[in-house]
Amino acid sequence: MKVSKIVTLIILLGSIFSFSQAPVSAKLGEARISKSQKLVAAGDADSEMLPTITKNALFYFLQGNQLYSKGDKRGAIENFNTAIKLKPDFAEVYYNRGIARAELADKLGAVEDFNQALRINPDYAAAYNNRGNARRESGDAEGAISDYNKALQLNPTDAETYNNRGRAHYSLGDMQAAVSDYNQALQLNPKLAEVYLNRGNARADLQDMKGAIEDYNQALQLNPKDYQAYCNRGLTRRELGDMQGAIVDYTQALSVNPKFVDAYNNRGTTHLQMGNKKAAIADFNKALLLNPNLAEAYYNRGRARADMGNKKGAIQDYSKALQINPDLAQAYGNRGVAHFQLGDKNNGTADLQKAAQMFKQQGLPDFSQRALEIIKKFDN
Repeated sequence: MKVSKIVTLIILLGSIFSFSQAPVSAKLGEARISKSQKLVAAGDADSEMLPTITKNALFYFLQGNQLYSKGDKRGAIENFNTAIKLKPDFAEVYYNRGIARAELADKLGAVEDFNQALRINPDYAAAYNNRGNARRESGDAEGAISDYNKALQLNPTDAETYNNRGRAHYSLGDMQAAVSDYNQALQLNPKLAEVYLNRGNARADLQDMKGAIEDYNQALQLNPKDYQAYCNRGLTRRELGDMQGAIVDYTQALSVNPKFVDAYNNRGTTHLQMGNKKAAIADFNKALLLNPNLAEAYYNRGRARADMGNKKGAIQDYSKALQINPDLAQAYGNRGVAHFQLGDKNNGTADLQKAAQMFKQQGLPDFSQRALEIIKKFDN
């Protein structure tokens, strides 16, 4: 998934920042279950042991795979546990249990299972790949890259691993390395819509907006129902000044996934930039109905309410945003402006001073100075 960040835009005096959600990237190769046929047909089991494996450990292995395919991850794990008790050197079972654990957010347990699979079979490329996934999702991007490197040494034609390594490079902020890996993945398999989406995100961060849109277009050509690609293309179009095109993309994303919170928030932000305040508030309301803890949507709705003259409503929204995320310096700033506009000089000054202090701590001295200037403006 693309690294979470806030896209900011300086606008009018009373509204220091605007918020939108960051692009979202696809996942690929996160749940590749080992095929039970491979265990037997490839001769991984000793011929003399095969009847015992088939009647015991293999039975539970197959049961686990079946439950996994039906979405019952916990039931799958119970069967994999039994298979391991019956045959402790069954690498594929550890691998599949690791997959199930990872999907239940037990990243530590998943890593332990992939470790065990690799102790039994040090050449298990898929185990390196998926251990890398678990490490990356746990915040260990460098450890993940090490695993992906090993997986690619064993299987240099695995497009999924190049994609996953690209995502790890992306999370470390190395966009050029990410693009290089995505290029390699697409050279191996040009039909991977997810990789076009991920490369588009990296290109957008490199300010290659034209290249990003080309990638999102290709992702959508391969998968017309990829609502993430519509949303990300909408973000890019908005940054290029194509507001109407952005609205069309967010709307298309919502036609595919009516519960896609980011698209409501982003469309609302774009409506607000276009001056369509009522449409913006309607979108922020929808976003908050789906996710009542989305600080950005409260902040953005506060801006819209302030622009419509509803200063009290704006203050309520800024306060709610700050309750969820106390680090939003811009919410303090805009709430301070609203207080001043309602004649509350004390709270206005306190909020703007807090904003100035936070901006300075966040390495934004220009915005810190601006907050102090706003205090002077209202004092005069």
